[in-house]
Amino acid sequence: MMLEPRPNLGSFIRFANATERARGTALRLIRTQSVAEYSPVTDYWKRMRDATKKDRRTTRDGSTVFATAANATQSKQAGFSLVARRWAEIIPRWEFSLYEAPVATVANINGLEVAVNPRFIEVDANGVRERAFVYFNATVLSAATIAVALRVIEIAYPDDHAIPTLIDVQRSKLHTPRSGSRMRIDDQLNLLSEEFLTRWAA
Repeated sequence: MMLEPRPNLGSFIRFANATERARGTALRLIRTQSVAEYSPVTDYWKRMRDATKKDRRTTRDGSTVFATAANATQSKQAGFSLVARRWAEIIPRWEFSLYEAPVATVANINGLEVAVNPRFIEVDANGVRERAFVYFNATVLSAATIAVALRVIEIAYPDDHAIPTLIDVQRSKLHTPRSGSRMRIDDQLNLLSEEFLTRWAA
């Protein structure tokens, strides 16, 4: 019996950002990871993902992230240290905000279920809420991939007015939805979903 796909948002971003030629390889990796027993040892960014979330929930000054970088193994030292430096550039954005715990959910994209697990929510003094997903990888995301990722977060929380925010931490960039044609983004998202499901079933 074929395992039904349920990529997480990070995996779906990897698939969407790959060239058409490379998507087969990306999907094979996603499939392999979906059937393998999870091991934190092979999850390169796990400790840093946990650190960014804890930082927003507790000290909110970046110290947890810097401590995680300082205690990283030699193979992760450079990557973690870069993220820590970039994180320090990002967090002033929420100096006067309050942390809110996120709730994981699933976005149904034309039959493909994508698991969405934000790192945190920030609420400013006016009650404006930002729902943040942190992207750690070195691979640069295309504008189309960023738009698609933000739209997946919106679809995952249809009755919530929190602003979806994609943090490209290695480049100190925060992305929120731009004004424009949501229909065009939805069309692209549906095509990606259809391609993912077709490749998965092949």
